[in-house]
Amino acid sequence: MNIANIVVKENFMIADKYDFDNLKVISSTNDGVPLQDSVDTFLDWAHALLRCIPNDWPKYLNTMPNDLKAFIDGTEELLEEIKQIEQLSEGSRGGAMARFAPDVQSHMSRNLNSVKELVFIQMVGADIISNSDKMVEKAQKMEASLTKILSKSNEELKKITKMVNASQEATAKVAASGRARVFHTEAARYQCVARVWLGLTVILGLVLVMLAFGFALGWFIQLPLGADSSQIASYLFSKVLILVTLGAAVTFTAKQHTANRHNEVQNFHRSSALRTYRALLAASHDEAVQDAILQQAAQAIFSPSETGYSKGSGSYDNSPMVQLIQGLGKDHSSTPPAS
Repeated sequence: MNIANIVVKENFMIADKYDFDNLKVISSTNDGVPLQDSVDTFLDWAHALLRCIPNDWPKYLNTMPNDLKAFIDGTEELLEEIKQIEQLSEGSRGGAMARFAPDVQSHMSRNLNSVKELVFIQMVGADIISNSDKMVEKAQKMEASLTKILSKSNEELKKITKMVNASQEATAKVAASGRARVFHTEAARYQCVARVWLGLTVILGLVLVMLAFGFALGWFIQLPLGADSSQIASYLFSKVLILVTLGAAVTFTAKQHTANRHNEVQNFHRSSALRTYRALLAASHDEAVQDAILQQAAQAIFSPSETGYSKGSGSYDNSPMVQLIQGLGKDHSSTPPAS
């Protein structure tokens, strides 16, 4: 809103009630030629007379000069009569102007005794116009200043909005990085435990192999000569028991190694998913694509998957990938064809 347009004057001039440009059009032909020169002159004369006379001009005088009131009222009546013929055709307006010509000439040549009062109220009107112009100028300067302040505020708001968005994105990245470090730490722990179980498996495996060859070659627990059937059965049972026990221990440690290696690979995979999905989100601004990427990241983090150390962990749901492809297709379909 233009502040200068809402500055209210305490006293409007009488001329402000009339659109003199429109009155000029009414008193002229369609080509802009005055229909009556006397009427055209009267309009200029009336504008010069009334432009500095306030609407409430009587309050500035101690007594009301009747001739001055009749003079001003007569001028307004003639202007109203000209205004009333606006809708007539050019020919009808020409006839009306011919009738108005004697009246306006008579009115313009009227003798006025209250010249001093007329000059006085015109001086008052000129002073009011001057003060109003100063108010408008001041309001325009204030408007320009407020416009600059508003523009600067909008720029600052944009900067703050960018800072907030950047802060939110940085917070999300920090949160994602924090979760990635948790998974990375867990993976490193499983890696250490898997190495321990691998060492136990190797040691027990070597012991099992040495005992197997030792029993076969008679290095350990030799059968005494002349042993009866019960001693032979006890001899064989003890060897089988030792070998089976060691074999079970080797199997158990090997499974523990495999399980820890499986957890290690999965946690490293989850850490990598969290570290990269923010970059994938930044690559597209389509909401459907971003939702699909988020679902894929959640699938990688929470769903079991085969790692080579553990099979049959669960079936993979490919619906997020379908949604991703549909989102990409929507992007392409929304692109207008080249003209």
